[in-house]
Amino acid sequence: MHRQVEQHAAERPEASAVRVFTAGRWVDTDWLRLRDMAAGVSEHARRTYRAGARVALALDNSAESLAVFLGLTSASVDVLCLEADPARAEVRRAAARRVGARDSIGPVGGDGVLAYADVLETAEGPLEAPDRNPELLGMTSGSTGEPRIVRQNLANIERGGCVYRDTYGYTAHDSLLGPIPMAHSFAMMGLFAGALMSGARIVTMPRFSVSAVHTAFDEGATVLLGTPMIYRILGMASLPAERASSLRALLSSGGPLPTDTRAQAERVFGLPVRQIYGSTEAGVIACQYDREEPWQDGCAGRIHPSATWELRPAGVADAPAGAGWLHVRTATLFAGYLGGDDALDENGLYDTGDLVSVGPGGDLTVLARKSSFINVGGRKVEPGRVSAVLDACAAVAEAHVFGHEKDGEESVHAAVVLRDPCAASVADVLAFCRERLAAYEVPHRVHVLSALPRTSLGKADLTAIKQACALPAVAGTGGGSVR
Repeated sequence: MHRQVEQHAAERPEASAVRVFTAGRWVDTDWLRLRDMAAGVSEHARRTYRAGARVALALDNSAESLAVFLGLTSASVDVLCLEADPARAEVRRAAARRVGARDSIGPVGGDGVLAYADVLETAEGPLEAPDRNPELLGMTSGSTGEPRIVRQNLANIERGGCVYRDTYGYTAHDSLLGPIPMAHSFAMMGLFAGALMSGARIVTMPRFSVSAVHTAFDEGATVLLGTPMIYRILGMASLPAERASSLRALLSSGGPLPTDTRAQAERVFGLPVRQIYGSTEAGVIACQYDREEPWQDGCAGRIHPSATWELRPAGVADAPAGAGWLHVRTATLFAGYLGGDDALDENGLYDTGDLVSVGPGGDLTVLARKSSFINVGGRKVEPGRVSAVLDACAAVAEAHVFGHEKDGEESVHAAVVLRDPCAASVADVLAFCRERLAAYEVPHRVHVLSALPRTSLGKADLTAIKQACALPAVAGTGGGSVR
């Protein structure tokens, strides 16, 4: 990545490398400026930290934050990548303590945090490649339990960028629009590394904004990287056809893309939405791309050629023939979780926790997630099945089904948002479920919330949901939908 930035700065110094929507306007940073900022940070970091020191960095999607990341890693510093959302300040502090970070850096200083400006010196290059492969630490989403800290490395991020570049044909003529947090693996590999490895321009924003996305379309964005929640919001917006005429590819990751969300987005944009199936731990496992053969409904894509995989026996009642638990080794596989958890088996394969079927050629369909099964008196309840029933209930606007353990026994719980609390009640929701589910599948309790807490990628935040339901959050308990 560092050599690529150096090359782009030499060949196209005045070309826009990063365009950020901030304070109501777009701000461009060219390749030369990005290189010089990163080189200055690298010089500062080499004076301040030893190689392998850990620093926590809150990435706010600004060009300055990306320069700080490049500078720290150039100096062989290990970086804990965190979101810059002010509401998650305590989460950042706790994570920095867990990894033993030497310093914490963010958009603004104070409270023991260095500001970007405190480390942003300017140097006229070159931007050196690191002497060692820096470790990058990231947090899982917490959609199925307490977040864990994943140990990645810079070489894997670079390989992930090449996967996106080669699969979706990124070139220096592209503008990659990613209104998603840069701290997450989808943005880090698909947007940041993908742009650096191809020379494409990064177009982003600190916070998602429909109007900013629309102006990015006006200014020639060619590839949109979004989550299902972003496609749902954009699909509901009225968009003149000529506005997004420059778009050539729509990529979706961060969760399963509902059929109706996909259909609406494709009507609006006139392009297929290509799903990417993966995880913070493994990077891209399977993906959809342009091909003559249509993708079957429910298919998450074809397993990437670089991946080694196998299916372990399902052992689940009613599992389709040939289905199994997916274990993989990818070109971007993590080194494990912080704390030394044994994350890989004796063959170096990672247990995704997903029950899948794999068709001819490697087309993969996710059926369920192991950690999502709820053990009710020895019977396994699949939350996705209960969620589907709740989604079909006219009284329910949205729902998340999860397991909760008390006194050694697990039960089914559902957090729901009612369309009209005055016109429907919990009793109505339960009656609807009893008509369509087995007795042991019917939620033990239905919790009515004004809104479902979600992560920045739009996934249900199980810890926050349990807090909203006045239930203690327990790591490892069953979660909701699959990724």
